[in-house]
Amino acid sequence: MEYFPHIALGVLAVAFAFASGANDGGVLLAMGTRYSGLTLPRQIVFLAAMLVVMPVVGGVNVAHTLAEGLFDPSHGTWLFVIGAAWPLVVTFAFNRVGIPTSLSLALVGGLTGVALGSGQGIRSALVIRVLLVAAAAPLVAGVLGFVVDRIARLAGNVHHAEWAMRGLHRVSFFVQCAAYALNDGQKMLAVGAVALGVLFPNLASPLSASGVWCRLVVLMVLVIFFLIGTLLTLRPVTRRVGYDIAQLRPFDEVSAELLSGITVIGSSALGVPVSMSQALTGAVIGLSGSKGTRRVRWRNAGTIVVAWIATLPVSVVGAAGISALYTHM
Repeated sequence: MEYFPHIALGVLAVAFAFASGANDGGVLLAMGTRYSGLTLPRQIVFLAAMLVVMPVVGGVNVAHTLAEGLFDPSHGTWLFVIGAAWPLVVTFAFNRVGIPTSLSLALVGGLTGVALGSGQGIRSALVIRVLLVAAAAPLVAGVLGFVVDRIARLAGNVHHAEWAMRGLHRVSFFVQCAAYALNDGQKMLAVGAVALGVLFPNLASPLSASGVWCRLVVLMVLVIFFLIGTLLTLRPVTRRVGYDIAQLRPFDEVSAELLSGITVIGSSALGVPVSMSQALTGAVIGLSGSKGTRRVRWRNAGTIVVAWIATLPVSVVGAAGISALYTHM
């Protein structure tokens, strides 16, 4: 029985990778697929390669924040399991009704809730910084989208050229995949690193400078389950993101990819997890809203925003309550 929490944490790491693919993978592949000249299998292979390579060469600031900053896993394996498992429940509940909420936001809430419920206390400055940057990301992407669309319309119809769309999409898809690997995708690495540290305490941490090879192996394993989750849920998520919010032109689709990627990369240097789906939604609204507010399907957009707003308190309260019960048992 003493090894049961260790096994549970290992299973949780795999489940988290699967859930990350289910919640985020479709979003990454949803926009502008027909304009790049890349087939869907090629895009999936490229995404997988970026998820493995970028955290090795670009750093793991966001994974450090999630694995060590919000809650110290040395305070208890079961408590970390609660903090990471409850966000999966919250995200699954939203996805059941076809709404892609932010798994990263749910994880921030879950780990913060566990710190509160267990009596460890929270690092207020870090939590506030994370929440402010996460809230600002879709707004920044939206403003960039508004400005870019206005500039493009002043430039005339050159952005409608097929060759321009093909080249722009390839660049924007590269930026978006890199951004996800450096930021939003590192939530599964954070959970995997904690699990590995518990299961094999003598190994170098995948998040340390000396654990680069270990990081590479962990990522390759987790990406397999990420891709499984992506492929099983690709179509429902694709239908919701982008097209349900606005009627998009080719230029809007590829620009949304590029702008959301730039926004998320900017957050990585701060070590703040930012949801790619939130940034992408903000960019779509900005690009479409520039042509007139009626171009945006505000009811659908509002449903997604409400889900984001509800995610944090539900994650915090649920994880805090469960961890408080566990601590006092």
